Amino acid sequence: MVDDIIEKFSLDIHLRGIIDSHLRTIQVIEPSKVRHLSKLLFIVVCSIIEQEKYELYERNKKSLQQSQIGESIHGLKQTDRDVFYTYEIEKELLLKVRSGDIIGAKNILNDLLGHILFASGSNIDIIKTRTSELCTLLSRASVEGGADFNKIFSLNSDFLTKLNKIKSVEDLSYLIINILDIFTENVFKFSESKNPVLIKKCIAYINEHYKENITLDTIANMVHLNASYFSSVFKKEMGASFSSYLNKIRIEQSKLLLKNTDYSILNIALEIGFEDQSYFSKVFKSLTNMTPKQYKQRGSLSL
Repeated sequence: MVDDIIEKFSLDIHLRGIIDSHLRTIQVIEPSKVRHLSKLLFIVVCSIIEQEKYELYERNKKSLQQSQIGESIHGLKQTDRDVFYTYEIEKELLLKVRSGDIIGAKNILNDLLGHILFASGSNIDIIKTRTSELCTLLSRASVEGGADFNKIFSLNSDFLTKLNKIKSVEDLSYLIINILDIFTENVFKFSESKNPVLIKKCIAYINEHYKENITLDTIANMVHLNASYFSSVFKKEMGASFSSYLNKIRIEQSKLLLKNTDYSILNIALEIGFEDQSYFSKVFKSLTNMTPKQYKQRGSLSL
């Protein structure tokens, strides 16, 4: 940092010691704490200012996103982790998009953007190229999850047009998080839903707690509905029963573990929320037309 300051402002190299001593007097605050303080400040300001709330809200969203990306970069610097392992993060992100998990997808995307920024040295042209590739992957995952191809194709074209006009990393990061929102929401066509808030809440809960022993009654109680009525609403909106959707989420997660870990079939079954291996294998085969073992072997051969 000292060398960067000296170079940027063309300072005398002999001032290095003075600059260093001044920098060491600055209080160091963890990035996560800064983000929480920023949220608190935003709440206070919103309670005082009535006008221009929308602009303030948008600026706050940008600021919070940059804080999360900054935390990701800070973590990379602290741990000296390999910054070129984004492929595995991308796979997890695409899974979240196909599942309609907006919150999970956002968190992973910000982490991925942190890796891209760190690896590119904040070179805007390199970042544009990587985000363009990422948008193509996101659009494909959205279509695979059930979104309308023509609509996603149009959104993708619109994104690429806007991408070419962007000049700052902050605006670019904010653009891709917005397109992620749209792609993920189109997986379940929330705009056509009669109960979008309820369904979003249920999907978010399932994606966060799929490893646990959650039941239809668990979700129904959470949204304060009779279990039988909730079951009919969920099936009508999602095109699948609650148990079928939950199994789909668990099986998609198991595919990642089968491909990327040495866990036993039993451990994977328990990890994703199944109580025994045989039932996990039965559900896995019904959804993929192969056993977990066959899927793992096929993954090994492709590597």
